[in-house]
Amino acid sequence: MKQYNTATSVRAALQAHLFAAQDSAYGDFHSGLVPNVPRNRIIGVRMPRMRQIAKTLASGKLTGDKTDSAAPPLRWQDYFDQVETAWLRQAPDGAAAPGSAVTDSAAGHVVYDTVSTATDGIMEEQPLYYEEILIAGLALSYAKLPLDERFAWIARFVPLMDNWAVCDTFCGTWKPKEAELPLLWNFLKSRYLTELHGSAKEYDLRYGVVMLLSYFVMREDYIDWVLSICNEIDHPAYYVKMAVAWALSYAFIFFPEKTIALFQSPDNKLDDFTYNKSIQKACESFRVPKETKDFLRSMRR
Repeated sequence: MKQYNTATSVRAALQAHLFAAQDSAYGDFHSGLVPNVPRNRIIGVRMPRMRQIAKTLASGKLTGDKTDSAAPPLRWQDYFDQVETAWLRQAPDGAAAPGSAVTDSAAGHVVYDTVSTATDGIMEEQPLYYEEILIAGLALSYAKLPLDERFAWIARFVPLMDNWAVCDTFCGTWKPKEAELPLLWNFLKSRYLTELHGSAKEYDLRYGVVMLLSYFVMREDYIDWVLSICNEIDHPAYYVKMAVAWALSYAFIFFPEKTIALFQSPDNKLDDFTYNKSIQKACESFRVPKETKDFLRSMRR
């Protein structure tokens, strides 16, 4: 059987699948939704196709050559390793990671770091693509793993997040079982919801909050803790504030009295933007009655 040189070939094989599904017009559209990702880092692949590729990769049935029946399957772990390595090469010694702007003083404009590769058709000096990172996260989400191993892989993936779309898609793809929720809660609390202030990394904290709103905000046995954590978050990043507002709007849908109590409490620590955005997002929900929306609007600062 033909063997791949996994040091060079898996990422190239996945790129071939992604570029085969490229829709440039969709790439232009999606670029507007993730403004902190430069357009040259977006191939333009629609989400259903990315999920299909990721599921096939995670199942061990994706090969690098559709026309060669002897081509071996690609391992999602090898692909993840190569995406992670490319990320680290783009951000050596604390330099800017993908999605982080670097000012080119000579050019006088903002540029983004690139990684040099020249193997298996990958062009030199190309970016690590948005879709490549997302496929790594999706494949991890679809892979069958013991919970402790999954947490270890998640801890490696979260630092690769550089935009809300990768974060939120990843959060919503793996569905924990009921029995796994206490361990997931402890994992989130100990790793991503301990530092709630400005020193926390933006997408580490957003990941933690979006996981809360995805799996815990609707549960009576967790809602008090969720509200307490949201109230304590004091971070300047826009995408953290928006995640907290989103979580609180969900909290209002499921537990309106508890959420109103937080909004009206003298111990409310929410900044004006997050507070008002929470009310706005709750009012946008079709599950909130009109008279309740009028009451909420009257509470805006």
